[in-house]
Amino acid sequence: MKRYWALLLALGMLVLGAAFAQQEDDDQVANLSFVILKDYNGQPIRNASVVLHPVKKDGKQERGAWS
Repeated sequence: MKRYWALLLALGMLVLGAAFAQQEDDDQVANLSFVILKDYNGQPIRNASVVLHPVKKDGKQERGAWS
């Protein structure tokens, strides 16, 4: 359950960061890194992946993704 909340928090921070970056200038680039940890021992999960999907202004998911 902790892993779920940690992932949810990380994704929320990512969405907020992307929103602020897009408001300032569309030419800016961001560097993101994630560490996904096991719930029972806190060790990183090897080969874990995070997929980001762009969202339209109406809140619907656009085509494409970043991995």
